[in-house]
Amino acid sequence: MVDPLSVAASVAGLAGLAAGVSLQLFKLYDMLADAKSELSNLAQDVSGLSSTLEQVSEVICKHDALIQDKAIKSIFDIMKRCEKTMEELRVTTELVGLKRLYVKWLLRKAKVKEQKANIEGYKSSLNTIMTTVVLASVLDRPRGYVYH
Repeated sequence: MVDPLSVAASVAGLAGLAAGVSLQLFKLYDMLADAKSELSNLAQDVSGLSSTLEQVSEVICKHDALIQDKAIKSIFDIMKRCEKTMEELRVTTELVGLKRLYVKWLLRKAKVKEQKANIEGYKSSLNTIMTTVVLASVLDRPRGYVYH
């Protein structure tokens, strides 16, 4: 079984990768005039994913005793898929950032749309798990507990 704190550390590392990819996408966005809106949206999505991952890491660290093994496995599986997508986007930004920018962007446009949809799915899944964990922590409190 995977240790929750190890997963939290891995999630935090992945958040850093997502933040770096987001910065690369914003730079690429500045270079490609015709693809600006698509790249801007993708960069914002990846930036949002990075924030979600950071929040997941915090929730895991704060509520690790309440997280079931099944939830940890789900987070770990989502992370693996997410990591693959981030690596594909990182490679795309490096390739497109070289020569013949616009042509290379057009060739990769369909794949990037798929990756964008994947990112939305990752965020949704992680947010659902995180909400469940936080709700479990609230329900675990004794009656009459005052929240600060």
